[in-house]
Amino acid sequence: MQQFFQKNKVMLPVIILVVVLGIIGYFYISSRGNSGDLLVQVDKTASDQVVGKDLLIALNRLNAITLDDSLFRDAVFATLNDFSVEIVPQAVGRNNPFSPLNVVIKKK
Repeated sequence: MQQFFQKNKVMLPVIILVVVLGIIGYFYISSRGNSGDLLVQVDKTASDQVVGKDLLIALNRLNAITLDDSLFRDAVFATLNDFSVEIVPQAVGRNNPFSPLNVVIKKK
């Protein structure tokens, strides 16, 4: 370690300067944040309460909905057939379709 600092005599003052600036910066930032007003209570306005009330009414309407699942147990539903076609995987094209082709054209 001593050999390193003997070869690089500029490094020791630079390291000390960085450490001192770091300590000063830490105390500067921590002293600004101690105001104690980090949490601020905001009064609710009438429009905020109306929006919240409308949301709760809509939520209660959604909770009151019941779905009849007897459709899925019906014999007609059970006889339905799936006529979908499976897509066959195909070869992928070039990575960049706009790049020039590696084709050499001979001129006559």
